[in-house]
Amino acid sequence: TEVFGNSLNSVGAFDGLTDEEIRTTIANANGTRPALFVPEVSFDILVRRQVARLEEPGVNCVDLIYEELQRIATQSEPSELTRFPVLRERM
Repeated sequence: TEVFGNSLNSVGAFDGLTDEEIRTTIANANGTRPALFVPEVSFDILVRRQVARLEEPGVNCVDLIYEELQRIATQSEPSELTRFPVLRERM
C-alpha cells in the first residue's frame, strides 16, 4: 500500500492542467454564452484527462500484486509437483 500510496500522492490533482486550459474548455463547452456554473461537458473532459493519469500507477500496483502472488504460489506448492510438470503448469 505504501508504494501505491506514494505513486498516487506524486500525481498532483492539477498537474498538467493550467488555468488557461480550464477556461478554454469551459468556453468551448458554452459557446458564446457566459457560464454561471461549470458545464458538465467541460467538467467531464477535464476530469477524464486527470483520471487517465492515474492509470499508470494503478497498472504498476496490479503488476506488483501479481508478482507477489506468483511468488507466494511458487513457495507454497508442494515439492511432489515437480514430478508432474504438466499438472504444475496447469495449477
